[in-house]
Amino acid sequence: MRTAVSVACERAWVPAGVPWIPALFHAWGIPQPSGVPEVECYSRLMASGPKGMEFRSWEDAAFALLPFDWSHTHRSASAARIALEIAERARESRKPLLVFYWSDDERPISVPGAIFFRTSMRKGRDYWHRAFAMPGWLQDPLEVGPPEMIGPRPWESRPRIGFCGLTSPAGSHDVRLRRLRRTVKGIAHLLGLARIPDLTPTLLRRAALDVLTGDQRVDTDFVERDQFFGGAALPDGTYDREKHATVRRDYSANILGTDYTLCIRGAGNFSHRYFDTLAAGRIPILVDTNGGLPFDFVIDWSSCGPIVPASSLRALPGAVLEFHSRLGARGFVERQRENRRLYEKYLSPEGFFSRFPLHFKPRNGRTAGDSPSQPAPAR
Repeated sequence: MRTAVSVACERAWVPAGVPWIPALFHAWGIPQPSGVPEVECYSRLMASGPKGMEFRSWEDAAFALLPFDWSHTHRSASAARIALEIAERARESRKPLLVFYWSDDERPISVPGAIFFRTSMRKGRDYWHRAFAMPGWLQDPLEVGPPEMIGPRPWESRPRIGFCGLTSPAGSHDVRLRRLRRTVKGIAHLLGLARIPDLTPTLLRRAALDVLTGDQRVDTDFVERDQFFGGAALPDGTYDREKHATVRRDYSANILGTDYTLCIRGAGNFSHRYFDTLAAGRIPILVDTNGGLPFDFVIDWSSCGPIVPASSLRALPGAVLEFHSRLGARGFVERQRENRRLYEKYLSPEGFFSRFPLHFKPRNGRTAGDSPSQPAPAR
């Protein structure tokens, strides 16, 4: 039986107008507004509660839990003040403070004694030893995609690769723009200015799509958007519900209708698409931009799908073909099933919080507060 993590958390710590984190939906109900884009994805977590957490008094708890997402400290002065007060109280009591941060922000955050669970991060930054990666959650694609597409796809000799999302237009990554970018980067370096990324996320997607489209050994099904979330996301942070439903169906259908899905970071250094592909029972192709993946100390992510460094995009077709050939017909079907099982066990909201205590159990030399090590196979 897995021992739950004992945490202290009080509703009085939540400022007016600030929603609490999904781990508290079961105990406190859904806040209005909920603060999450697709609250439906938390239905099973709301029913069962976070099984890996046990709520105790301050005196009896091993950890303190910040009840709201860290992103609210950027928007609310009261949230920022309360967060720092709780952090200081936890430090004085020698209790680590658990903080959740659903955000595109990948910058280091310095809060003494805090352990962050965040979607966007970059390996090698100075916070890495005090942070764990967590999934980004949207509604399960099996609940919104076409029912007739659900289930493993049969193996074909030519893998079919999908992508549906925002990207730069065709031709925006031509050789002249690449030369101009190198020139600008060189001047910025000489002037001691901030480092300029090699490619913006949409240009990185453009470059990867072009590489795959140009290879005759693979089939592709790419649906390119010129707006974030197909234009369903509104400037005020809400969504056009009708357009949102259509975009989600099309997005899920693209994943379910292909063998592999290309997964590249967006504004944050993580990919929602990666987790959605696993949830759909399909195989993700991860373009690695040095981000984190959840439970990297338990799961061998390289077995779930091809992983190609962003600096080696030309290797994408070969990596997919090699992975596809190695699986064979039986392995291909089983990989799809195993990816869905992996999502349910570790990456769904209820699965993540059920196995939350694993972050604090020494395994292969890593636990909260230590540096990452080589992953062990998932069990």
